[in-house]
Amino acid sequence: MRRVLVLLAILTFVGIGGTAKAVVFEVSYVIESPHPYPNNYNYTWTIEQPNANAIRLHFVKYETELGYDSIYILDENNNTIATYTGSGNDVWTPWVNGSVVKVRLVSDVSLHFYGFYIDKYQFEALPVYINTLPYNITTPGYYILNVSVSDFDPGTYGTYYAIKINANNVILDGAGHIIDGDGVGTDYGIIVHNAKNVTVMNVNLTDWYVGILSGPVFNLNIVNNTIVSNTFGILMDPSSNNCTVANNMIKDSTYAISISSSSYNTISGNTISHAYTGIRLYGTGKENTIINNTIENSGSTGLALFDYGSNRIIGNIITHSGASGMDVQSGNNVIMNNTISFNTYSGILLFYKGGNIVAHNHIYSNNLADSAYHGGIRIKQSSGNTIYDNIFNNTVNVRFDDSSQNFWNTTKTPGTNIIGGPYIGGNAWLKPNGTGFSETCADADGDGICDEPFIINSLNIDYLPLALNVDRTPPLVEILYPENMTYPESITLIKVNVTDNFKVGRVVAEVDGEHNITLIFDGRYYVNTTVIIGGGHHWVRIYAYDSAENINSTEVVYFTVSIPQRTWEPIFVRLTCFYYVNYKRLTVMFNRSYELASQLGIDNETLSRALALRNMAEREWQAAWDGKIQITAPNIKAFIHLRKAFLYLKEAEEILERSTASEG
Repeated sequence: MRRVLVLLAILTFVGIGGTAKAVVFEVSYVIESPHPYPNNYNYTWTIEQPNANAIRLHFVKYETELGYDSIYILDENNNTIATYTGSGNDVWTPWVNGSVVKVRLVSDVSLHFYGFYIDKYQFEALPVYINTLPYNITTPGYYILNVSVSDFDPGTYGTYYAIKINANNVILDGAGHIIDGDGVGTDYGIIVHNAKNVTVMNVNLTDWYVGILSGPVFNLNIVNNTIVSNTFGILMDPSSNNCTVANNMIKDSTYAISISSSSYNTISGNTISHAYTGIRLYGTGKENTIINNTIENSGSTGLALFDYGSNRIIGNIITHSGASGMDVQSGNNVIMNNTISFNTYSGILLFYKGGNIVAHNHIYSNNLADSAYHGGIRIKQSSGNTIYDNIFNNTVNVRFDDSSQNFWNTTKTPGTNIIGGPYIGGNAWLKPNGTGFSETCADADGDGICDEPFIINSLNIDYLPLALNVDRTPPLVEILYPENMTYPESITLIKVNVTDNFKVGRVVAEVDGEHNITLIFDGRYYVNTTVIIGGGHHWVRIYAYDSAENINSTEVVYFTVSIPQRTWEPIFVRLTCFYYVNYKRLTVMFNRSYELASQLGIDNETLSRALALRNMAEREWQAAWDGKIQITAPNIKAFIHLRKAFLYLKEAEEILERSTASEG
C-alpha cells in the first residue's frame, strides 16, 4: 500500500556523505506493508525522486520474525544497502546514492508479524545551474542562477517571464545575479504557480510589470531579494497561503508587496521605500502577520489593510507617507509596537470596521499637511477598538468623522508603560508644544496615571491617561563626524554624541533628504558604519529621541566628498577588470568541468573540495558587489574580494582538471 502526502520541508543547506553545497528536503510519503504480512511474501516498493543525489527513508515502526523475515533497502541497481529484521521504532535508513530507492519485504513459510510503516523520506539535491533565460522549472530541486541579463524581453522567446516555477519542493538561488526586464508590457521576472514548498532568494529583479508573481501556492518563501523599479514588486494572487516574505529590499514600485485573498502569511524584515503603497492586503484573506518592516516615503499609504482582518501588525516603522501611514479598513487586527511618524495625513486611519487592538505604538509628528480631517489617529465609522498604552505626540492626536465609540484604556495593571511609568492603563497624550494632557495633568499619588480622565468626546474617554511627570527635557545631540569640510575619500562613518537626563530612545540620521539611517550606541557614541557617501556635495542632520519621545535635532552640517585621481588608479582598474573578466570565464569552465567530473564518477571527496572552493569564491564575489562597485572605478576592498574570488575558483577548476585528466 502506498499513500502520498503533500507536505515537504526544506531542512538544510549542509551536505552529507561528503557532498558539498547540497540541500536536504523532507517529504511526507507513506509506504506500508500489509498488517500483518502473509507467509511466503515477496514484494518491492520503489521511490523515485527526480534530481536527487541520495535518499533515505524513515520507519515509524517495523516488526518481522527475527532472523527469518527481512526488510531490504536497495538502490536502483538492486544492491542491498541495509537489512532490517526483528523490531524497531523511529529508525532512519542509511543514505542511498541516486534518485531511486527500493524497499523489499521477504517472509518465510511460517509466522507473520506487523510488517513496517514508512511515513517520510529525505533526499539530497545537488545544484542545477541556470545558464540561459527564459527557464521553466518543472521538477523538484535546488537551482542556482548563473547568469545576469539586461533589458530582457521574454516575448522574443515566445513567453512572458524570465523564470517560471511550476513544481513543488524547489529552491531558486539567484546568487546575486540581476534579471532586468525591458520595462515594457505585462511581463514577469519570476512566476511561482501551482506549487508548494518553494524558496526564491538572492535575486535582483528590475524593470518588470511584476517582479515576483505567485498563486496559488503554499509555503512559498521569498527572502533576501532586491526588487527595484517594478509596477508590482511582489504580487501574491489568491490562495498564496502560509508564505513568508522576508528581508527583501523593495524600491520604486507602485505596490511593493500586494497580497490578494491569501491567509496565514508572514511579511517580515523587509525594507520598502518610494512605493505608491508599501504593503497592501485586500480581498478575503485573514490572519497574516506583518512584523518588523520599514516602510518609507510611500507616495500614498505605507500599509493598507483591506482584507477580512485578524492580522498581526507588529514592530513596523512607517514614516513619510504621502497619505496616511496605516489605512485599516478591516477588523479585529492587533496593531502593536509600531513607530508611525511624519506622514502627510493620519498616522493610523481606522475606517469602516472595528474591534482592533492598538497598543504600545509610537505615533508622532503626523498630519504634516495640517488637514482638518486627519491627526495622529483618525476614526471613521469604526467602533469597538481598544486603544491603550500608545504615545500620541501630534498637533491633533485624534480625529473623528462620526460618533463612533471606542475604548482608550485597559485595566490598570502593574508593569512598565510606554513612557516608563509603573502602571499600564491608558495612553500618553503629548503635543509638540509641550501642552498635551499627559504633560500638564496632576498626578498627586505619583503612580504615573493622571488624577483625572482625558475626555476626548462624550463617547471616547481615556479613564487612565498616563502622566508624563518624569522627563520633559529633550536629549542633547552633537554631530562629531562628518564635519563641515571637504573629504578626499567616501564617508563610511557617521558619529554622534547624544546625552539625555533620563534615557536615550533612538537616534536617526537624515542624509541628503533620506531620513532612514539608524545609529547604534557603541558604548560611547552613536554611530553608523554601513553608510557609503560618495563624491559630491552632501548634508546631514541628526534627530535624537528619548524614551518619553522628547525630540531634538542638530543644525544641518554640509560637507563635500572630492576623491582625487591617483597615479596608480589606471593600473589598479586594469587589474580589477582582469580579475572580473577571468572570474566570469572561470565560472563557465568550472561548470563544464564539474559536469564532466560528475559524469566520469569522480569521487565525492574531490567534488566536495572543488565545490567548497567555489562556494568560497562566490562569497568573495558577493562581498565585492555588496560594496556597489564599478569595475571602471578604483575600490581597494572590492579589488581584494575579486582577487580572492578568482584565486579560489582557479584552484577549484585546477582540482577538477587534474581529476578528469587522470580518469581520461
